Amino acid sequence: TDKRYERNRLYKITDIKEQYDAGCRSPILYYEALCVYNEEPYLLRELTDFEIQVMNYGIKNDIPTKELALQYAYLAGRQKYFNPVVYRSLTRLYSKFETEEILSAICSLLIKGYKRDSKYFEWYNRGVEAQLRITQLYEFFMYSVNEDRMDPLPEPLLLYFAYNSRLNDRKRAYLYANIIKNKQDNDYIYQLYYKGMEVFVKEQLEAHNISSNLATIYREFINKPELSGYFAKYLPEVMFTWELFCDNPNIASVIVVHKELDEAQTIPLAEGRAKIQLYTTDAHIFLIDSMGNRYSVSIDYTLNPLLRPEEFEHITMDYENHTGLLLYLYDHYRANRVVSEEAIKLRKLALSVPGLKETYYLDCLLTLIEYYYENYDADLLEYYLMKLDLSKVKESGRIKYLEYMVVRG
Repeated sequence: TDKRYERNRLYKITDIKEQYDAGCRSPILYYEALCVYNEEPYLLRELTDFEIQVMNYGIKNDIPTKELALQYAYLAGRQKYFNPVVYRSLTRLYSKFETEEILSAICSLLIKGYKRDSKYFEWYNRGVEAQLRITQLYEFFMYSVNEDRMDPLPEPLLLYFAYNSRLNDRKRAYLYANIIKNKQDNDYIYQLYYKGMEVFVKEQLEAHNISSNLATIYREFINKPELSGYFAKYLPEVMFTWELFCDNPNIASVIVVHKELDEAQTIPLAEGRAKIQLYTTDAHIFLIDSMGNRYSVSIDYTLNPLLRPEEFEHITMDYENHTGLLLYLYDHYRANRVVSEEAIKLRKLALSVPGLKETYYLDCLLTLIEYYYENYDADLLEYYLMKLDLSKVKESGRIKYLEYMVVRG
């Protein structure tokens, strides 16, 4: 044994490291280094490839003492960049020692690596529960949390975001939806966020955005007088949105066909999901694979309405400039054989819908002609008769409309 090692164990580490740098990867050398580190943890002063490999070997074989584990965690927490080997080693150490120092190192390393996947949530959650003071810990908690989780969020996190919200719109929607779901248990937090949520509703409606969490927020504010104008103007842009789920990896997009319109919607799937617009009860849905093949019934999918139009029948909405709302009301009036002044006004507007199929254009036009004939409004009857192409009318009905024309000269 080299007597230098007895006077200063750092010499032994230096010699072992030279062997490592020369290409030696012997577990015996790793073990010798670990014995030194266990006796004098402060000799672990940096984390180069050598120290990381030695510690990784030692942790896999349950060699480091708690003191050495804490020294390793201290150095790992000071790393500038994420290292997957260091991360895995730290998680093994935490499972054995469960100290805040090791947990803090894990969270810090994940944040430096910008790790926001849901598989890392358990660490951010533990960090928040332990009230660790780490920059951006709350943000990464929110980015990694499963948005289906609606149990109350930690109060320190809620207080933090009430004054320091740097979340993107999707995560803000989740945060606000969670607060709304739990408002009965924490009215103070609800009131603290109320004004911010109100502004957020306006922004999201103006941007025509919708999601399951936004739907929760919209329902919460739909009857607030101060927002009635926003909902009347913008709700038609989002209220017909359905979320389609398909777990078949071959499906690339979805086509929605409304039989009233010439043009179909084509929406790409992202992670098996797509948001589609369904205005009428008999719209057709086709799934499209990567080869362009269409499927109507042979591949399973599920549909979830984000909002239901019937929820908002008490709201007066501007349908004059919204094709979807016009089609929805047209479908409703036609199915229920409603003939009223409102139904007639709607059919007038439907005549100008871009891409309205000829069949439905003719149906609206004939309904208007019949209405003004029976209610005898000579000017309007003549106006709509002038728009009628008799060649498009079934032979059995042509004589009647020809007589109307003759009567009007």
